[in-house]
Amino acid sequence: MYNDLGAQAINAGKAGEALALFEKAVAQNPGYAEAHNNLGVVFLRTGDLQQAERHLAEAVRLLPEWSSPRDTLAQVRSLLANPGAK
Repeated sequence: MYNDLGAQAINAGKAGEALALFEKAVAQNPGYAEAHNNLGVVFLRTGDLQQAERHLAEAVRLLPEWSSPRDTLAQVRSLLANPGAK
């Protein structure tokens, strides 16, 4: 439920609201890979690369065959390694 509401919020351009909803989804179910992925994407969009890395890494750990968080995690790690790059 919270993950779906968070997706609606992010699609409406409400990153803060989406963040709070995805955090509720993870609190309700810490093993929910999609919610961790979505949190990682929101943190990436808002510039919090450390939190993005944390949640994307958890999504990859939970669901290693899912390529989306793995690809986004690689992007975040590249940004962390090269802070001036975009």
